[in-house]
Amino acid sequence: MPGRRVGEDSVSDIGDESYVRDPDPLKRSTGQSDPGQSDLGRGELSPGHPGPSESGVPTLNDPTLNDPNADDPDADDPDADDPTVDDLPDHDPPVLPEPVHSAWSEIRVAGVLVSLQIGRSYFWPISAAAVAVLVLGALNAAKLIFSGLPSDIAAPADLAYFVALFISTLLVTDFRLSVGRLASLPSVSLAVSLLVTADFANQFFLSIAVWTLGFFCGLLLNSRNPSLSLYGSGLAALGATAWVAVVKALADAGVWPVAYILVATAVYLSVILGIEFARQKGRWSIQHTFGISGFSARRLLGVYFAISALALAIGYIYSSLYFLLVEVNQTHRAAGIILLAGAILFLASKWRQQRALRRRLKGLTDAALRLPWDTSRGLEAIAVEMVNNTIVADRVDVRATKPGHNEIGYSVRLAPDQHAYLVASREVSAVPFARDDERALEALAHLATEAARVTEDMADLVLRANSDSLTGLPNYSAFRTALAKANEERSYSGAIAVLFIDLDSFKQLNDRRGHHVGDVMLIAIADRLREAARPGDVVARVGGDEFVVVLTELRTLLEAKELAEQITAAAGMPIFYEDTELRPILSVGLAFSAHRETDPNQLVIDADSSMLAVKKSRRQGGPSSESTINISPHRSARINDIVADAIDNEKLTVVFQPIVNMIENRIWGYEALVRLTDPDLGAISPGALVERAKSFGRMDELTRQVMSKAMTAARAIQLIEPSIATMTVNLEVGQITDDHLGLFAKNLADRYPSISLCLELNERSLRYVTDDLRRQSQALRDHGILIAIDDYGSENSSVGSLVRIPMDIIKLDRSLIDDLDDYRQREVVKALQSFSDSTDYLTIVEGIESKETAEILRRVGVRNAQGYYYGVPATYEQVVDRLNRHGTVALVPPAPKAR
Repeated sequence: MPGRRVGEDSVSDIGDESYVRDPDPLKRSTGQSDPGQSDLGRGELSPGHPGPSESGVPTLNDPTLNDPNADDPDADDPDADDPTVDDLPDHDPPVLPEPVHSAWSEIRVAGVLVSLQIGRSYFWPISAAAVAVLVLGALNAAKLIFSGLPSDIAAPADLAYFVALFISTLLVTDFRLSVGRLASLPSVSLAVSLLVTADFANQFFLSIAVWTLGFFCGLLLNSRNPSLSLYGSGLAALGATAWVAVVKALADAGVWPVAYILVATAVYLSVILGIEFARQKGRWSIQHTFGISGFSARRLLGVYFAISALALAIGYIYSSLYFLLVEVNQTHRAAGIILLAGAILFLASKWRQQRALRRRLKGLTDAALRLPWDTSRGLEAIAVEMVNNTIVADRVDVRATKPGHNEIGYSVRLAPDQHAYLVASREVSAVPFARDDERALEALAHLATEAARVTEDMADLVLRANSDSLTGLPNYSAFRTALAKANEERSYSGAIAVLFIDLDSFKQLNDRRGHHVGDVMLIAIADRLREAARPGDVVARVGGDEFVVVLTELRTLLEAKELAEQITAAAGMPIFYEDTELRPILSVGLAFSAHRETDPNQLVIDADSSMLAVKKSRRQGGPSSESTINISPHRSARINDIVADAIDNEKLTVVFQPIVNMIENRIWGYEALVRLTDPDLGAISPGALVERAKSFGRMDELTRQVMSKAMTAARAIQLIEPSIATMTVNLEVGQITDDHLGLFAKNLADRYPSISLCLELNERSLRYVTDDLRRQSQALRDHGILIAIDDYGSENSSVGSLVRIPMDIIKLDRSLIDDLDDYRQREVVKALQSFSDSTDYLTIVEGIESKETAEILRRVGVRNAQGYYYGVPATYEQVVDRLNRHGTVALVPPAPKAR
């Protein structure tokens, strides 16, 4: 239902593109602009407007309230003396949230809140000015009525004119123009221009008093706040008095009308802005500190010329044109003119209201059409964005405290057990919120609450559908999804393993002790498995007494076996229940996968088979009093056969990744990498391939095939692009001797003299360098073969590696650039580049995967790089196709999107 509020206003589409916004809408959203609004269309209050800057409303961003020298000791607690705010009720969804905000009756003219909002030193003098003008006006009227002057001077004032002046001022009060880029700066009404038709000689104070009364009533209708209206009308009365005095004095002196109108308007604006600047202690900067950076000279000129032009137009029609069209006396003529001007400005104000209404409607429609809201950004951020798109506010936030003065807000629940308020606020000098703003905010709060409820319900349904109700672990469906994800997202060198765990004699336990005891055991086992598993592992219950664990980020089978033993030992500890000791006995099957699986469910089948083999052995007399782990032999033997066959029959594939010069943006070399894909098992990781080749003595043969294919491809590539003349191949340091591949490498270099063969030696293998290996390395260099240290910086790298063996190139591992936001990493890379430059080495940084990383490395002096950002490992055919299309350009432009 509609709530009470500090004030409402019909003008609420504020600002253009220069309106200052805070980059973080959750902290301080300063309102959105209406693209159709002119620069003069700022919806703030002032000169004639109490708006919050004149009237003051305690907000976090009000520069007056944040001043440590504020007059009121309760300034930092706007609700301290306002019991009605704290008594407002909360509302839980799905009931529509109740609006909570201040009512005009809560702001007391003689109370603490008035001094809190405006400051005692300004409220009382300015308000007294309005009262003084009204008293002087009454005295002026009495003098005209009861004086004994000749009738042409002392005739009673024309009642029709003053009624017209009152009505026109009341209508025009609502049309205000801003002088700044911030909502906290004053906005100025055009109503003072109506006084140009007054009889200054005999009705000086009477005209100003009627005008001030109309201004007060206009503010009261808009803001519903007598205190703010009194202050605003007092401020306007001071400016209007100065404006009329200047017009009268210069007119009596015979000054040209255009000149005295311009001068009077300048004085009027100076009075209004001067008082407000002093009241706000000069805090007109964008940062709400002393200064005028938030002030707009262009808008001030616009306000200045708008008031002057309107006054000149009314004056010209009044004195020169109107009497030619209508035969009426002078006072009635003035009444018609100011009523016409008031009606025109009133219609202009209503037109602006319609624009604001369209904005609200569009914002609400967009919010509804976007349901269900994308919760990845957070419902709070989305709710704030929707409010900013719908209504104009200086700040929108979700907070625990209720709305204060000149704020509107509604209870909203965006998370379980969290009751908050969606609050929109405007600065002290801003236009009060309209009823339509309240309704729009109420609708958005309801949408946000419903979106949160639906999100919670969906999350609960998903959780119920994917978890086991007894243990809380993922069920079989969720486990399959997690296994597929672990298989798909692991790196080429990363291995995974599946443990299939079965509780022996569980049925007998249920039959003997009851199902509630069986449930206790299942819950205990689930908790222990969850605690023993690592953060990246997956634990699930897939059957009555069956559990599975997915071990991720493994390197070797031995590591998987050790982790399985730890998990099994933890789960098999005794369980004490009702003075009874229960000893769970587990049968565990382990299936290890060193490569990415084409069908990860085969892992589960293998692990299950291994587990069944344990149970079978128990039935055949095997150990039955302790948990047992059985490793699947099927997968390991099969991979060995595949690798041996691929090496023996030269089925290995070689792919090539470009090495680039970032400064010149060109490719100057390639690294050859080995790959093996089995039709049934899919791609076998390079790490597993190398490990198995070593285990059965085929490592030299594998490397020999890679080197031969790489140099053959390099020669063909050089025929296409002569500038590419380097090919690098990975070796272990022990392979460079003549007994292994040293002599073969020399023969290759002789066979392809135009190609620079580079042997990349893994940095970890350099720990065991002997004098003989140093001599072999130097001999290879003397033969024209380049030596590179590969993966420098990985794991426990040593500075000694840089001097243990003669070399030409240092390749930095990707681990040295995985967090370049850390200045220490940047300094390490810079130091290594400097070391290379001073020792005449070439440095290549590996693992560059983004433009941002490349830019940072360029700035620290890196010139050569390698990584997915410049090209993924590609087959020879793909390399040739790229060179034919793009030449040696390091960065290939993205392919155009299909239409």
